[in-house]
Amino acid sequence: MLWVGVLGATCSTTASVPQLWKTFKYDAVDDLHPFTMCIRLVGCVMWCVYGVQRDEWILAVSSAVAGLVEALLLAKYLKLYPTNLTQSDEDRAPTMYTALFTYRRRCLATSFRAVNRSHSGA
Repeated sequence: MLWVGVLGATCSTTASVPQLWKTFKYDAVDDLHPFTMCIRLVGCVMWCVYGVQRDEWILAVSSAVAGLVEALLLAKYLKLYPTNLTQSDEDRAPTMYTALFTYRRRCLATSFRAVNRSHSGA
């Protein structure tokens, strides 16, 4: 059953890697919340300590890597938006990610309208 632990650790460790990649690629942290990252970071540290105490090295190492990812996300968030908690969304300049997200949303809306028209017989 070691493979179940390794697979679970791999999934939970890499869960935030796409978010980290997007954050560093687009320099956009608009969709991140600092409290979520802090809670996840504390959780990772606690799981790492627990894994070390119990000699569960898969748990300890995967939690340490996940904690590192969360710490990097939090550091990038604090670097890009140090006044994020006092700034309103309307005051922020649109980022590349915001533009891409708006474009995707428009494309999806257009495709849903086309599908609805084809099913309604119009």
